[in-house]
Amino acid sequence: MDKKQNAERRKKLQKKKRLQRIYAFIVLLSGIVIIVLSVLLLFHIQKIKVHGNEYSTDQEVVDSVKNDRFSTNSLYLTGKYALGKGTILPCFERLEVSMKNPWTIKIDVKEKPIVACMKDGENYIYFDETGLVVDQSSVKRMVPVVKGLALNFDGEYKELQCADTELFTQVLDACRELQNYNLSVDKINCKNDRIYLRIDNIKVNLGENITAQKIAQIPPIVEKLDGQKGTLHLENYADGQETITFEKAKKSE
Repeated sequence: MDKKQNAERRKKLQKKKRLQRIYAFIVLLSGIVIIVLSVLLLFHIQKIKVHGNEYSTDQEVVDSVKNDRFSTNSLYLTGKYALGKGTILPCFERLEVSMKNPWTIKIDVKEKPIVACMKDGENYIYFDETGLVVDQSSVKRMVPVVKGLALNFDGEYKELQCADTELFTQVLDACRELQNYNLSVDKINCKNDRIYLRIDNIKVNLGENITAQKIAQIPPIVEKLDGQKGTLHLENYADGQETITFEKAKKSE
């Protein structure tokens, strides 16, 4: 009789333990579900603020960041970019994603500077110092238009192609130096393998080779010329040279 009672007690105890484990599992599972739902709901992105962009639109930036099915969650998105796994458009030097609050994301971008453009029909094709196309628009920005050079445009975020790679490299060098000296130039014209700049009424002959020393001479000379019309000859300029020729335009021109 005692053995039978002990067996029944053991069965009841085992059953009780199983029920307790099942209950504990259900409680744990319910807790996990609640936490997951809370994270999904609380960290669901409702607002995105974009800062630092000038030529790329807010929507372009947002679309580049929210590019997979989990990108609606602020924790996931900030974590992905913190680990360096996020997508960054070729026109950006830097892109950072941070969480302002659980439902608001802040995106800070630094775009690659536009150094010049080419005309393609009604549009201007803008490119950086490497020749990478970063934007296209019917609106003309305050950068020089490159002319006299056959540039092939294959699409945004692709490098411009040119049969005369050496001359195009010189043009890009000129663009880079113009940016360094904050020079406002209307046109960069290529003719007979030479590079000319148009600054208001002044044509600057840079010759076949671009140097930082040549570009450095332009700002103080243009300021002294004070609106005069003519050609500034820097094609043969060498560092340390004292004499630079300015050829005034004829009155009939």
